[in-house]
Amino acid sequence: MPNKRHGVGLGTHSSLTSLAYDSLMAQIPPPSLLELAIDVGIPSIAIIVSTVLAVWIASTERKAAARAREEERLQVARDRRDDRSQDAFVRTLSALTTFMLFDVVQDSPAEPLKELRIGLSLLDVAADRQDEVLTNWFTLERGRAAVRLNAAGKAINDLHYRDRFDIPGDERVRIGQPLYGWANEFSGRLQEWRRDRVTDDQVRAFVIEAQTELGPVVSQHLSD
Repeated sequence: MPNKRHGVGLGTHSSLTSLAYDSLMAQIPPPSLLELAIDVGIPSIAIIVSTVLAVWIASTERKAAARAREEERLQVARDRRDDRSQDAFVRTLSALTTFMLFDVVQDSPAEPLKELRIGLSLLDVAADRQDEVLTNWFTLERGRAAVRLNAAGKAINDLHYRDRFDIPGDERVRIGQPLYGWANEFSGRLQEWRRDRVTDDQVRAFVIEAQTELGPVVSQHLSD
């Protein structure tokens, strides 16, 4: 009998608990539309934000990679241009050095004149910016070399040596002095220009100086 009463007690307690739970749940209002929207919307928004962020990051990385490739391409182009410019500079200085040591009697001017022309042309093309004044300067300096070589040839003929190879060394140096002086001066100016120590106004002054020496007719002919 005691066990039977105890069993009835447990069942009654369980029923009361269930009724209390049901009563409590009945008092809780159903979720509103806003609450439902929040419950459903927040995870959806999180997914959308994550997707947008991932797309933005991927796009940014692609753009950065594209910029890096373009910068690398430009750097390679700059390096190649610098290499060509350096080669042209060395070639020009080599030609000018030849003129500084030139024997006006027995040396031929054809090769150093050709090297000077090619070197200056390449140097002009490889310059950081295309400048008509710079082009004129280089062109006129080539003209000055030709004028000095012609003057040296005329001076040799005026000596009236039966054999030009009989002209003594000191006489050859005297005749070639204008050529040596020009080559030394132009070489120095060119090296200063290469180091960015020559202004545009100075280059214009070099042009005027060369035009004055060559005369208007020759200057115009060289510039055309």
